[in-house]
Amino acid sequence: TDTGPRRRWRLLYLVTSEKTLDELANGARQDLSTGQRVRLVDIRADGGAGMGVWEDLHSAAITPAQFSDRIQESAKRYYGSAADAFLRRLVSDARRDEEGLKAWLTARMHGYLRTMKLDGAAGPAARVAKRFALVYTAGCLAARYGVLKWKRKEIRVAVGRCHRLAVSELTGHEPNEPPDGVTAVRGYLRRHRKDFIRVEAGRGALGMTARSAVGFRYSRADGTNEFLVEHRRFRDEICGSLPPNRVLKDLARGGYLNTVDGGKRTVQRTLPRPIGRRRFISVKPGILRP
Repeated sequence: TDTGPRRRWRLLYLVTSEKTLDELANGARQDLSTGQRVRLVDIRADGGAGMGVWEDLHSAAITPAQFSDRIQESAKRYYGSAADAFLRRLVSDARRDEEGLKAWLTARMHGYLRTMKLDGAAGPAARVAKRFALVYTAGCLAARYGVLKWKRKEIRVAVGRCHRLAVSELTGHEPNEPPDGVTAVRGYLRRHRKDFIRVEAGRGALGMTARSAVGFRYSRADGTNEFLVEHRRFRDEICGSLPPNRVLKDLARGGYLNTVDGGKRTVQRTLPRPIGRRRFISVKPGILRP
């Protein structure tokens, strides 16, 4: 029996299907959770050029079907050499300077997330984004090793397109194109940010003007910050013509809403007098980042 340290790893896998994950679940009369959709995201096989999955046939003399046949024939004849070359370099770099390699990979991932305007995101959007950031980073590393001849920009554009298709299937919105609810809340906070009363955990009484405040910028004891708004003001002033439940759903999808166990979309906070303990809608400050 092996008594050494247990080895652990994660895998990214790619499968093809004529049906989406939702269609497969519906056929089996099963409901899907957000977590399941995040773990196995759908990417439409559409290159956007009217040629199925392909964007460029690299020749005007063949059809998309003929190009597919050529790719299949080449894949059966040439395989494995690129992966072997990549893994040899990866293992060598990890042995020589593991921390330096990790730092390089982390920088590439953060760079991708910044480009996609998702470096401050949380929740399902962030989980999906990190997977595509990892694919982009692996591509950059393969290019650095000479295994791939593509430039970083070409890799980012290709991965970004697949990312946008995946997020569009998951949420109905592009990853860097916020839903209307997010836009409404972000705009309100930017316009009225100075009107929110700053409150720190353990602070003394606020004064009677706190009752009419648009909301509070609350610094919690654990060092996190949040915008707190009472539901009535959220409904009447922030949502406007948008249904409040839809706005809350958009915030949650974007990772900007603090929730409690069970998915409840309001939180309880105890503020100094005269506010006391109340329920608020809690919005993360990351929503203000461009």
